[in-house]
Amino acid sequence: MTQLFDRLGRGRKVAFVAALLGGTALSAGVAWTNSGAAAPIQVAPGATQPVFAQAGFAPLVAKVKAAVVNISTAGFANTAQMQEQMPNFPEDSPLGDMMRQFFQHRHGHGVPEHAMGSGFIIDAAGYVVTNNHVVDHADKITVTLNDGSSYPAKVIGRDKKTDLALLKIDTHKTLPYVAFGNSDDEQVGDWVVAVGNPFGLGGTATAGIVSAHGRDINEGPYDDFLQIDAP
Repeated sequence: MTQLFDRLGRGRKVAFVAALLGGTALSAGVAWTNSGAAAPIQVAPGATQPVFAQAGFAPLVAKVKAAVVNISTAGFANTAQMQEQMPNFPEDSPLGDMMRQFFQHRHGHGVPEHAMGSGFIIDAAGYVVTNNHVVDHADKITVTLNDGSSYPAKVIGRDKKTDLALLKIDTHKTLPYVAFGNSDDEQVGDWVVAVGNPFGLGGTATAGIVSAHGRDINEGPYDDFLQIDAP
């Protein structure tokens, strides 16, 4: 895992991956840029600006979607920690009474917790990158491929500061995979295609552009995100 993050580097490169993976368990996704895909055509008579013809994104989506996977987890949340995070309800509050009874009933057992998100295969040997918060506290992790087949996964390593986790699945299949790019090569205005499978319904693709560089959203020490407007 250390080698993975060393390869990613610090600053924008790490933040780029974390930002594209998403901020919640149900919004994770992966994005690819299509820099320079638009080709200028002949300027119309009297026009002051060149016209650009943009091809569809179908070839790009077809190339990468097989490497995008769904991650589903099951585990138990720490009830003591959950109680500490609960607001202080008034003593005569019905909601407060209900929450106190709930935690008393679950004392020592934990609260069942499920999460889903997207991931992507980065190596044909079955290594998968996803969000750390998706697999945090998970006792069981399942990776579902684009073809519908599912495999148990184990955590190889994870980093809370970048919210990234590296998983491993074992299969005899030859797995498709994608490689990390260099976010320093991306410019504001470049096309972006986001592909994800956070709900387990199959891959979804959306398109947009790189909207800004260097966004600081108070998410940690690597807060240097690329802002994109792809849903």
